[in-house]
Amino acid sequence: ARRDSVEPFHDRTRRTVTARAAERKPDLHRKLAIALEATDADTQPMFVGEHWEQAGEPARAAALYARAGDRATEAFAFERAVKLYERCLALAPEMSASLRVKLGDAYANAGRGREAADVYLALAREAKVAADALDLEQKAAHQLLRGGHIDDGMVVLERLLASVDIDLPKTPRRALASLAWRRTRVRMRGTKFKPRDESPLSREELARIDVVWSAACGLSMTDWIRGASFQTLNLILSLQAGETFRARRALLLEACHVAASGGASARALALVEAATGGEQLEDPYLRGWEYFARGYIAYFRGNWRKGFEAAEQADVMFSGCANVVWERDTVHALSHWAQVYLGSLKTLGQMLP
Repeated sequence: ARRDSVEPFHDRTRRTVTARAAERKPDLHRKLAIALEATDADTQPMFVGEHWEQAGEPARAAALYARAGDRATEAFAFERAVKLYERCLALAPEMSASLRVKLGDAYANAGRGREAADVYLALAREAKVAADALDLEQKAAHQLLRGGHIDDGMVVLERLLASVDIDLPKTPRRALASLAWRRTRVRMRGTKFKPRDESPLSREELARIDVVWSAACGLSMTDWIRGASFQTLNLILSLQAGETFRARRALLLEACHVAASGGASARALALVEAATGGEQLEDPYLRGWEYFARGYIAYFRGNWRKGFEAAEQADVMFSGCANVVWERDTVHALSHWAQVYLGSLKTLGQMLP
């Protein structure tokens, strides 16, 4: 039949045929690529791209590899997307900056924060628009801090904070003072916000919130006081802006901070309710954060079973999102420690590998 595949019965047959056809191989690959492009370019772009590459047509192959990389990203096959974008750029280094951004995003999705940051920083240096450079540097700081490259991340973060007119507390005492002042502001203001989309807000306003969010997440596990201070500022800026996604995200992270400080579970739960409005969130990323926050609250109240179950639900929600390696790692730590306190060591042993 037309679409049957044929292969030699024995490898020596294959080697004999291909050795005799060595000089004709590029032309044969070209004929195959032309024949297959009409029917398989959309369904199997990598397959067709390989024939164009072997035919000595790197630009045509690269375009198909880029399409295959997009497909892999949509299917959450992030390591495969990395390999395809890398192959694409190796064949056609002159391809657009947008493809290099996709490579950086693929690295981030695959949990390769150092490599993602290197791509973003290189692109930021080449950016002709200041707002584009700011976005790329924010992504780089986000990946470095969340990936454990704290010293390098702090260099980028300090430069970013200066560009959006926010001070970085230099000493523990200053960090504690900023935390106390910002939490006072939150208590005076309250946690209500008027939901709206991001269209009325400028790129600069959104970038300022996102820089502070990166600082809050990146420092919360390694520099608790400064991390908490930036999280409180993230909450203030997000509530003031009222952009729905960022405001809810900030409230849920604040609930985790409040729960971890001990003895304030009622306030932490109130923050979760303020984020959800008493309804089920539609966004899977925010629903993951809701389960995460509820699990954190239960964990710090000593309700290990509920903490474990909420952490597992959070992991399920995050598994359907991109660029969530840090979130999933943190959720895994929560569920594993809950298993320790439950005494479920056999189950924990099965989970840890």
